[in-house]
Amino acid sequence: MEKYISVVIPLYNKENTISNSIESILSQNYSNWELIIVDDGSTDSSRIIVERYLKDKRIKYYYKKNEGPSAARNYGVEKSTRDWIIFLDADDKLLPNAMNIYNELINNNSEINIFVCNFYNESKGNLKLYSYKYRNGILKNNFFAWIFGKSMPRAGACIINKKICKEFPYNKKLRRFEDAEVIFKIKEKYNIYTDQRPVMIYNQTFLQASKGRKNFNEDYVSCININNDNFWERMAKYDLLFSNYKLYKKQLKKIYTKEIKKKHIYIFLKICHKISTLENKIYQILRNDKLY
Repeated sequence: MEKYISVVIPLYNKENTISNSIESILSQNYSNWELIIVDDGSTDSSRIIVERYLKDKRIKYYYKKNEGPSAARNYGVEKSTRDWIIFLDADDKLLPNAMNIYNELINNNSEINIFVCNFYNESKGNLKLYSYKYRNGILKNNFFAWIFGKSMPRAGACIINKKICKEFPYNKKLRRFEDAEVIFKIKEKYNIYTDQRPVMIYNQTFLQASKGRKNFNEDYVSCININNDNFWERMAKYDLLFSNYKLYKKQLKKIYTKEIKKKHIYIFLKICHKISTLENKIYQILRNDKLY
């Protein structure tokens, strides 16, 4: 039985890439989808490009004032008419068999509400598989898997039941790592099923996430709550905190005074990352890239 899927793309000044994203949806080996493009007040030629595709009735376009990616995604969820949501950024692409893979996973695992698949990183035309450590099945510990590269539910590489999207809407105040906040909440409550197969290409050529916000309060790292979490959840949040220390040195020192001083945690996480990198190289050699 096919499950009907909505793809939600928040769009803001992506005239150079939005066409590739749309084409990747049109090229799917699966037809029961709808594409909802939420233009968050673009000032370039994005709208003109999107309008070329509107002859396909499965593609819906909405223009709204600029409020950030969180508001755009929430708006897309409200406009969707399907039970399953794929969030896709306007410079990324789904692989042709992505929706078939998602449909298969949903049909075979009726008790699961979020599925996470592998993906390729693309930089200057070069593709690299994100991780060779994915396993097919339900994760034993969602946050342990995050730190050790066994699951990364990034936009495009996961599909979420719409009821979960409505339960955990994006925080409209956040414009950086807003997706991390939502994923952390989902990880706290729900089982996650991972699959080894790659389903999308993450375009790192125009990567913006590495840049901090002028308004610190628009970044999730300004309001991470580390208290009362289980061990690996705390480690995942510490990891995000330490990895952004150079961007917001003064602000983080002021807000997370005790946390920043915990050098032993920083060292522990560095060791975890080294182990993770070594594991990935070993699995890459053993598999010889034959799966992909």
